[in-house]
Amino acid sequence: MSEIAFLSIGRVEPNPEWHTVSGAHEFHELVLVHTGGMSVEGGDGRIHHMGAGDCALYPAGALHREYSDRESPAATSFICFHGDLPEKEIAVHPDLSGRLPTLAQWLWEWQLTSESGGVWADSCLRFLLAVWRENGSAPPEDPRLRRLRQFLVGHLNRPLRLAELAEAAGMSSSHLLHYFRAHLGTSPMEYCRTLRCREAARLLIYTNLPLKEIADQTGFADPYHFSKRFKAFSGLSPSQYRDRASRR
Repeated sequence: MSEIAFLSIGRVEPNPEWHTVSGAHEFHELVLVHTGGMSVEGGDGRIHHMGAGDCALYPAGALHREYSDRESPAATSFICFHGDLPEKEIAVHPDLSGRLPTLAQWLWEWQLTSESGGVWADSCLRFLLAVWRENGSAPPEDPRLRRLRQFLVGHLNRPLRLAELAEAAGMSSSHLLHYFRAHLGTSPMEYCRTLRCREAARLLIYTNLPLKEIADQTGFADPYHFSKRFKAFSGLSPSQYRDRASRR
């Protein structure tokens, strides 16, 4: 069996007209949806609808066609690689762990300084695949949590109240608090802040947007509040985080 070998990582920014023609390629591809929505149609005609946090695997040779949601176009990362896989058909799993965006960011940062594959990138990709498979073997995601996660991703650019989150999940506020503590070990508002910081990290790496605009897009009251929360999340200020990525 050949080892997993990282080839490249790229990104697609939101565009309601974005689509691909039906085709297949000789390498495997992982597609992670950061925000928005998209669909992929397999060679068997089955259509997989993907939202924020979903990750699809297209095995080499698998026929597929992709298109973005027109109302909420997707921002995605796509990772290309070689190697033997047990999967032979398109599969989509939700990112229940929340670790896939960070791993994709690490691969992106690594690619900025390297011209070819390397042991570190291959190891990171193997771990990413393991997390993806773990997500696929987990019990089905609670549809209430999925609705809430997608509501949050679609409304990160403004302040949110606990009552709004509870309504989106179809629970009372007290039930939502208990559910999060029991199943996720955190609070709904802390979960929301983590999603804001993850999206900010993506924008810092993938775009040249000013820090104030990133703060606005991710729902932070002002650049000071943004910097304080982001440093608690990543250990670096937004400027330091972007500078480190640009040097790699």
